Amino acid sequence: MALSQENPKITQSNSLIEASYDLSLTEKRLLIYCIAQIKKGVSVTPETDFKIHYYDFIKTFDLSKGSYANIRKAANRLYERSVVVPLYPESGQVRNPTKNIKKFRWVTSITLDDKQACVVLKFSEELIPYLQELEQQFTIYNLEDVVSITSEHAIRIYEFACQWKNKRQIRLELDWIREKLEIKGKYEQPRDMRRFIIEPAMKQINATTPLNIDYEMVKTGRRITHIDLKIMDKRQPLSKRLGLGGK
Repeated sequence: MALSQENPKITQSNSLIEASYDLSLTEKRLLIYCIAQIKKGVSVTPETDFKIHYYDFIKTFDLSKGSYANIRKAANRLYERSVVVPLYPESGQVRNPTKNIKKFRWVTSITLDDKQACVVLKFSEELIPYLQELEQQFTIYNLEDVVSITSEHAIRIYEFACQWKNKRQIRLELDWIREKLEIKGKYEQPRDMRRFIIEPAMKQINATTPLNIDYEMVKTGRRITHIDLKIMDKRQPLSKRLGLGGK
């Protein structure tokens, strides 16, 4: 497969949105670039090739022309990465992180073809059901929505917001976010979480995507434990964004 369709979309099950994994920015971009190649009604199997031409990838994400080596390194690292998917919806709250999960690799093979100036990936058999033939509990956004985001954490938080944007407001537990971004043991102080993860992500999302997110840190007793996200879609009429029932 190749990225040939107009306005390509990224479709993932909500379980994959809520999965725990650690990918670099380029690894995450490679992944969503491949997911965006999946066309509705076209079957994907473990033998399906997802081709990433260096030139097209660099153009899509507005990278420097010398990014070829970084793309190759990221593809090699992605081959080693795994993902932990919850078996049941968590809705932004920590459950039991050691139970009711499924763990698998993203890809089963990579081909680095400098002659054709491309990388070719194959998705794992376990991953594919989370990407196609989804009838409920899934999230869609446009690839172009995130091409200007330069933080892997900001892309993940944008995906969380897309999942719950119809609710317009969601409360997420900070420990849940740490678990999903695999940054447990880092930014344990809420002020550090806000400074290094939350605030930079919100600035990029609000400046470069169709969503606008206001947030508020929430206390349980004396300790900040949650964050409230208020999500608005800039593409909707103002009356609807304000909840006034406008068409």
